Amino acid sequence: MRNGRKGHSLNALGDKYLIATGGRDEKDKYLNSCELFDIAGNEWFDLPPLNIARHQHTGCVVGGKSLYVFCGIKETNFIGFTGEIKTNEIEFLESKSSGSWQNVQVQSPDFSPRIAVGAIETDKQEIFLFGGTNEIGGVHSDAFIFSTTSHNITLASKDTGEQFSLR
Repeated sequence: MRNGRKGHSLNALGDKYLIATGGRDEKDKYLNSCELFDIAGNEWFDLPPLNIARHQHTGCVVGGKSLYVFCGIKETNFIGFTGEIKTNEIEFLESKSSGSWQNVQVQSPDFSPRIAVGAIETDKQEIFLFGGTNEIGGVHSDAFIFSTTSHNITLASKDTGEQFSLR
């Protein structure tokens, strides 16, 4: 990588590229920088920066062409309070776009700020998001479906407390 980072997200774009987003540097500065690694050429290239510098976020590639970044921790400076807060903010970058990250307005009161979210593409139009850590260090056991076409996020399940067997 051109910039050392920790707490970043690393995602494969097909079988030719890797994309590193955000994180923190060696001085714990929040990063919004993004880099693309050409596997065959063994070379790193700069990409447009995230709109929100963040770390401990999650990324998910959809359809081999769009990268979505979910949640994480960001810096805040609000009415004299300087620190870090968990966020539920979402951004995406399309390989065929103008080259800048686009913000997604989260419309679900159930999708609270969190870090360490599990994400997986289910088809070229949906991403499942699972769990994560909440604002006070507890863990989420919920799941959400994020539509990449409408940008709606809906609650998919709640923890029933029952154990499931695959037998």
